[in-house]
Amino acid sequence: MKGLAPSAVLPRARTAALQAIALDDHVPEAHVALGFVRSNYDSQWKEAERHYRQAIGEGGGNTEALHWYASDYLAPLGRMEEAMSAIQQAQILDPLSHLVNASLGFILIMRREFEQAVEHYLKCLELDINYYHFHTGLGRAYAQLGKLERALKHFQKGMMLSGNLPYVTAVLAHCLGLMGRRREAAELLAELVEQGKRRYIPSASVAFVHLGLNQLDQALDWLEKACEERECTLAYLKIYPTYEPLHSQPRFQALLSKLGLDSGSRPAGSSKE
Repeated sequence: MKGLAPSAVLPRARTAALQAIALDDHVPEAHVALGFVRSNYDSQWKEAERHYRQAIGEGGGNTEALHWYASDYLAPLGRMEEAMSAIQQAQILDPLSHLVNASLGFILIMRREFEQAVEHYLKCLELDINYYHFHTGLGRAYAQLGKLERALKHFQKGMMLSGNLPYVTAVLAHCLGLMGRRREAAELLAELVEQGKRRYIPSASVAFVHLGLNQLDQALDWLEKACEERECTLAYLKIYPTYEPLHSQPRFQALLSKLGLDSGSRPAGSSKE
């Protein structure tokens, strides 16, 4: 999906998954794909769970299904104990999976277990020091702890390894904003906006930079645009700590409602990133 809008990809993924299921209802990959589209694009969360559960199966031995069910369904809904159980089971099945390990750390951050997330990501870097998700994940965890210099170091490394992906640029700029380096953050923000005139740049990434600059109204403007574009990362809107400054805003609550995320629990705690 690099460089493509959700509307250019996910409706076709939905159609392909439905066709595969019509041919054979016992293909886990098709149910995982449909579960992802139903939750993160269609906001049909109840139907999504049915497909994830079918993909996992009675034996609970499908690593891919467990991973996506944990990170892109259970965690966004605030069902954190279930999310941790599922992602740990996925890790047991495939302990060397980069994707599973990166998502385990991300779930720890969403659980507000920031020290544990740091410890986990440091171990992940022993597995592969050149996997950018491990660096950006560690950066996020350090930022939540207020260790912004350490966070910046890993965001910069992640930016280099990822080839300047928009979301990595965004978390780097967000961190610079928190550090008071507003000019540098604003320059990266301007780059993202300019790139968006030539290719698809997720609006949520632009919103993230505005949050680092404490520009809440502008952040909400871009999040509303992201909602119109049905960006998948908005699944984490209720649960990700960085969005906490927006929780009291009626516009933010309206976004949660549109995304089907306005019910259920939200973990307590305050964020620093």
